[in-house]
Amino acid sequence: MRQLIKKKLSESYANSILKFLRAFFEYCAKEDYITENFSKRVNWKKERKVRINTFTDDEVKSLLNAYNFSNYIQARNRTILAVAFDTGARNSEICNIKIHNIENDTILIYGKGYKERRVPISPVLRRSMIKYERLKKYYFSDKNVSIDNHFLSRTGKRLTPETLERIFNEANEKANV
Repeated sequence: MRQLIKKKLSESYANSILKFLRAFFEYCAKEDYITENFSKRVNWKKERKVRINTFTDDEVKSLLNAYNFSNYIQARNRTILAVAFDTGARNSEICNIKIHNIENDTILIYGKGYKERRVPISPVLRRSMIKYERLKKYYFSDKNVSIDNHFLSRTGKRLTPETLERIFNEANEKANV
């Protein structure tokens, strides 16, 4: 462990290596290759806590104002940002929201490990979603859309997390946050 820290490797990386070594030596002890798992005597390294910088209210407003409701794509992008800020959902979770997962006052979000949670919808988000749904209905009225995702590409396909990342980056560039 000292050697790993001397090499200026992070504490979390050193702890990961220790975890694997402990598992290996535990196996060796169970199979009677060694008499004692001496790796248990090695202490874990204390990891630094990561501080996440959050947006201020003004930054959120300017990011939301990077898009308007002038057309379907603009409305979709603004609503995606509003859903992300209001619910705290991950990109992949937003991409996987189905039409039937949205009720009047909640959204059913499927997270990591298929865990589901109901997230309340604020009145502001609800208004944004209604505007988006109206533009979406008009935009896709003469197109054949076969999937039931809430957020769709301009061709009616499912969005990817990378697409959402581009939407956030574009909003960031427009807002200069």
